[in-house]
Amino acid sequence: MNSENWKLREFGEFRLDPEKLVLWFRGQPVNLPLKEVELLSALTANAGEVMTKAELLDSIWKDSFVEESNLSRHVYMLRKTFKEFGVDDLIETVPRRGYRFVGHVRDCFNESPVVVERHVVVDVARRRAPRENIPRAERNVLAE
Repeated sequence: MNSENWKLREFGEFRLDPEKLVLWFRGQPVNLPLKEVELLSALTANAGEVMTKAELLDSIWKDSFVEESNLSRHVYMLRKTFKEFGVDDLIETVPRRGYRFVGHVRDCFNESPVVVERHVVVDVARRRAPRENIPRAERNVLAE
């Protein structure tokens, strides 16, 4: 993968990076738990198609036993998140089968990498050495 040009999925004003498992809305990262981003990634990869509950459970919780209610809860939380951003009806429930992502998904390439940084603020007090601790040659330079 070229570090400056990677594949993303766009739907509405959302962008999903399925490799880094990050969702953005209008260029700002959306705070979602990892399993919900994985669920969204699976659904958008198969947009328009029904993904059975078994397929979703197998792809997201590969090595774990998880009840269907856990999947339902994560779908509910995704819907709630979308609603907070003013978007409804992206995930459709297909009774007794599974779920379908009904939003229009467009694969695109990111032209510029998104850099996520953590800034640390350090308060450093500047202290001056007493003049008598400065070598004589440097004292003359400081006096000029």
